[in-house]
Amino acid sequence: MAVGLAVGVANAYLDAMCNATNYTAPTGFYVKLHIGDPGAAGASNVAGETTRQPASMAVAASGVITNDTAVTWTNVSTSETYSHLSF
Repeated sequence: MAVGLAVGVANAYLDAMCNATNYTAPTGFYVKLHIGDPGAAGASNVAGETTRQPASMAVAASGVITNDTAVTWTNVSTSETYSHLSF
């Protein structure tokens, strides 16, 4: 299973911390369903319901961040087993 940050995000964080460049945050945060390991790029084993859902996050505290609204899908297939998410 792919775990961790996308390469582009990791590079941007590292450059901001180590090379004094500005980090530009993404304009939105989305969740996507998968029926298997999404791979490092988050593009493999995509569920039939391909719509990414926006996720709203609360302010981080003590090194933890959580969503502050429910993320729901209303058009999912009953013939698939969802086992992974990508962000």
